[in-house]
Amino acid sequence: MHHPKTWLAAAGAALVLPLLLAGGLRADVLQLKDGRIIEGKPLERVQGGVRIKFENGEVVVPDELINDVIIFNPDGTFQPRNAEEAEKLEKGFMPYQGKWIPKARYEHLRKKEIEEYRARAEEARNHKEWRFRYQQQTRNFAFEYTIPKETGQEFMDLFETYFATFTKEWGVQRGRLGKLKVCFYHNRDYFHQVSGAPGGVLGYFRFVDPIELNVYNIRNDKEMTLGVIFHEVNHYLLHLIDPKFSHPPWVGEGLAEYYGCSKWDPEKKKLTTGHLQEGRLVSLQDDIDQGEWFGIEEMINTEQAILKHYTWGWAFCHFLLETPRYAKPFKKFVRDLAASRAIKKKPLRPGIQTVDPKQQIDALKKYLGVKDIKDLEQEWHGYIKNNLKSKTARGYMEAARIAERNNLPLTAEEYYQKAIAAGCKMHRCFYDYGHSLWERDKYQEAIEQFKKALEIDPLDAYSYLYIGRAYADMGGKDNKEKAKRYYDLAREIDPYDDNLEDLLLYESKKTQREFR
Repeated sequence: MHHPKTWLAAAGAALVLPLLLAGGLRADVLQLKDGRIIEGKPLERVQGGVRIKFENGEVVVPDELINDVIIFNPDGTFQPRNAEEAEKLEKGFMPYQGKWIPKARYEHLRKKEIEEYRARAEEARNHKEWRFRYQQQTRNFAFEYTIPKETGQEFMDLFETYFATFTKEWGVQRGRLGKLKVCFYHNRDYFHQVSGAPGGVLGYFRFVDPIELNVYNIRNDKEMTLGVIFHEVNHYLLHLIDPKFSHPPWVGEGLAEYYGCSKWDPEKKKLTTGHLQEGRLVSLQDDIDQGEWFGIEEMINTEQAILKHYTWGWAFCHFLLETPRYAKPFKKFVRDLAASRAIKKKPLRPGIQTVDPKQQIDALKKYLGVKDIKDLEQEWHGYIKNNLKSKTARGYMEAARIAERNNLPLTAEEYYQKAIAAGCKMHRCFYDYGHSLWERDKYQEAIEQFKKALEIDPLDAYSYLYIGRAYADMGGKDNKEKAKRYYDLAREIDPYDDNLEDLLLYESKKTQREFR
């Protein structure tokens, strides 16, 4: 079961989430280190982990994923793990949140937790339709969202912190613009359905009136969700300088990528910048390995947005903002491109202006205090060689995702393979690779990757779902039966995920139609 970690904090417990009890108060409990709970299913200790006996299959969870486990004997008594626990049980105590308390108190607290959890789950479920969405305003934003309320609060804190940090550092104000409308969806399918965003888009800022930001919560990858938020909100923050001006793509996308890899601490409500954009770095290094260095003039003279504006634009902005003598004048350059009358503008589209490439180069030299743009380019390329050299497994994985979003499936497959060869141990890498293969009708290969994902996270219901989908798509009576077993196991593992249930119902009906 996938429970948002914010519910853990809301419950005020450091170790235990509110529990769903399918089999009464005295049911076996398995708690993973990431906060997920499996309860009400028979558990058995085995070498190296714990076996969960679902009705549709057995799953072994390795010890390194387990935070705690409680197993009851057939007669309903708690199974002690040592002599000390046996003594406490004899005295009528039960384990609860790392302490031993009287059995009556234990059952009272557990019952209360169940009621509170179910109330929160029901409230979240009631707000998953857009017409019943949450609507809440903060100082600078108007949020409309279908994600759980506690998760929404964390993101609202992030948005306000980001806004305050950027506007202070860059000398930008909201001015007469009203609060930005932020539409936050609970999953990808709903995001595309309601917002109308095309496939491959993870989020977007609409810069024409009425301006609006649309994003969704990326399942099981908070880091990627944050990256999309930081990127798209940066487009809005630049928009504040002058809503009738459009920064050239190397500035707009370069800065969005620079801020896109910011780190967020929800407890301290603080963000830090200047981190490596690992996915873009892989693409950058691939260009360099092929001898394709992107020059400043070439980058600026390319007026239509291309992928290199994201990779090389990020690297150039990283160089300027992380080099002390350039950081302050570069920020002034970015502001003045839009706001200064001394820099000549040109029409871009009706009601929107930009700056000619030659004007950009002249202004850049003036603001940074360089006489020859080639000297700056040489310094920048030296910075890349000395400071931006890492190719990591996660970087290859992110590069694969970027390639997928840009409809480059063969490039994506190459990067997934490189991520795995580089020692990637992330569940998401194998899951996404499997999903990519499945979309290209490589069903058997997809199943292999989903099973590798399950070796890392054996309780990921979506991997079981997609193994079932792959078998169903392969056709045949035997594969239909296999698909049903995987669907049923996915539902058993995570019976309270509405998005999963919607997909399962759709796939089950499709399989029934195809095999009539």
